[in-house]
Amino acid sequence: MLAYISEVKEMANCLRCEAHTQNKSGYCSKFCYYNRNGDTILDKFWAKVNVTKKCWTWFGSTNYKGYGLFGVKGKNVSTHIFSYRTFVGPIKNGMQVLHTCDTPNCIRPSHLYQGTNQDNCNDKVLRGQQYAKVSLKQAERTRKRYAKGNITQRQLANERPN
Repeated sequence: MLAYISEVKEMANCLRCEAHTQNKSGYCSKFCYYNRNGDTILDKFWAKVNVTKKCWTWFGSTNYKGYGLFGVKGKNVSTHIFSYRTFVGPIKNGMQVLHTCDTPNCIRPSHLYQGTNQDNCNDKVLRGQQYAKVSLKQAERTRKRYAKGNITQRQLANERPN
């Protein structure tokens, strides 16, 4: 009987919703923990946005490419995608959310639109954002050298472009 009593955990009420919990954090669920301050997801989102006349920029966490990241239910979501879904609507299957302003951390709905991966690639080329490691002339010379058969792909890869 004494062994059983020592194994019973003390019950407490969730610090947010008052539900019974045995969790050491004091919250009954991840939802209650993440919303412990009473802020809505949108309150937390807008707290990290700088609204200007041009772009609405995200100044919270970003990935290595500069796109904003926002925590929703314990997972990181791209801020431009969150903004599009929240203020414009759902994203069609196979589509991406692209920027008209070329600012990765911009979340202004009027600067966002849906497009395919090909649309994204075409936009990058048109705006001069697609950087090639070699010029077209260098690539053509390399192809001709390889076609002659006196150099291997490995040797070509180890060479530095001129």
